[in-house]
Amino acid sequence: MSLSNNYNYPFFSRILHKLALGSSEILDLFFKIEKKLFLKKIKNHQPKSLFITGLARSGSTILLKSLNETGFFATLKYKDMPFITAPNLWSKINFFKKKIINRKERIHKDGIKIDEESPEAFEEIFWKSQLNTLLSKKISIKNDIYTKNIIKNFKYFINLVSLKENNKIYLSKNNSNILRIKILDKKIKKKKILILFRNPINQCFSLWKQHINLIKLQKEDKFILDYMNMLCHYEFGLGHQPLLLSDFKPISDPLEVNYWIEYWLMIYSNLVKFAKNNNQDVIFLSYETLTKSPELTIVKILKTLDIDIKNYRNEIYNKESFSNSLNLNKHIVLKANRLYEEMKKYEI
Repeated sequence: MSLSNNYNYPFFSRILHKLALGSSEILDLFFKIEKKLFLKKIKNHQPKSLFITGLARSGSTILLKSLNETGFFATLKYKDMPFITAPNLWSKINFFKKKIINRKERIHKDGIKIDEESPEAFEEIFWKSQLNTLLSKKISIKNDIYTKNIIKNFKYFINLVSLKENNKIYLSKNNSNILRIKILDKKIKKKKILILFRNPINQCFSLWKQHINLIKLQKEDKFILDYMNMLCHYEFGLGHQPLLLSDFKPISDPLEVNYWIEYWLMIYSNLVKFAKNNNQDVIFLSYETLTKSPELTIVKILKTLDIDIKNYRNEIYNKESFSNSLNLNKHIVLKANRLYEEMKKYEI
């Protein structure tokens, strides 16, 4: 039930996804049923949590995949689709579940292969169901919408996902969480928030390339656009909506690389403030460090959660190639590079 092969996506599966993911009311109804059936099985405690966030194309998927492979974590997977808000219930009644032996490269064409057991960024579907999020041209911080009941339900959701995989540490990859870092930091105990970043030219080239790629695919198959919107994945493509941490008035168009550098600068100039405030639960990690020393980096991350392991083996690669012939705005590139070097000082 994934989008690993969009061009052969079964008609019935498309209808089921639209029914389940297209309505906040249906998602919330299944969550209420899930709570009624499974909350009684949860002990009165909150598991540890690790939240991975940052702008897209920063290495979050390969990090999520690597951490999931350690066996210490519980996270949402493709097999949990489309009833994300009822992970335990759906695991019991999903008559379509099957393990795909032959993994397929995901839609991003970045060398990352997926199957039904692969973890993915589906947490925002829960927030959508609770906040009844409506599609808009801009997504900004509104901390006042997170009521006590919504936060309580999110804690239940963490517990339920953890229960689904034998009460392991909750692991989330959600780029939209850059909007709610303060909320997570204040309301969720026993957690670490990991902010990923990347050399701005490389990350922005990747964002721009994916934007062009998704526009092409979404024009060829409208369901891909519908699917991305239902998942609240607005990072790029026809449904792109910037996450606003502050005023953002770009002088460039999203079809230009310079737009993405402006966007990168707006996002990370706000996120670096968490490091400057010496918040011990907010951790910074660069894509370059992750890919250069993946095994050591994974061990360091686990240690922040009081997990001490040795002889961990892992391979992370960088398949993307970049063009040196881009017409870049030298002024914003200089500012972005300076910020990148500043954030490197705060790495894990």
